[in-house]
Amino acid sequence: AAGKKYKVLATNKLDGTLMASPAVAGRALFIRSDTHLYRIEKLGK
Repeated sequence: AAGKKYKVLATNKLDGTLMASPAVAGRALFIRSDTHLYRIEKLGK
């Protein structure tokens, strides 16, 4: 369940200009910029 207070768990710096809406596939978040395609996912359990 979500906690009562917002807590930042991690931050990521992404290079380039974001070109599209993020997409979700399974447990991964895909983000496309003008130069890169990023996959952000917590590995393991």
